[in-house]
Amino acid sequence: YMTTFHSMFSDILLTLAMSTAGGRQAFISYCHQDKATCLKLYDALKEADLFSKIWIDHDFMRGNMVDAITNAMNQCQVVFAVLSDAYCTSDY
Repeated sequence: YMTTFHSMFSDILLTLAMSTAGGRQAFISYCHQDKATCLKLYDALKEADLFSKIWIDHDFMRGNMVDAITNAMNQCQVVFAVLSDAYCTSDY
């Protein structure tokens, strides 16, 4: 499973690297039960250096979270969702 994920993720990163230059922002949506997976994705994206900013709840968002998330997503060209059973059944 992880080999397939790694291959698909590598393909996505290659596509992003070949798309428009600089200034791109990304947003990661996840369920807090999947925080470890989210942080792995975050670290991989930071290492790939494809985005000028990667929005994640513990970094740039403050105050009213609904407003902060809406603001962040409006600035992003890419949204990553860490989908899991917990994510799909979450009230948030």
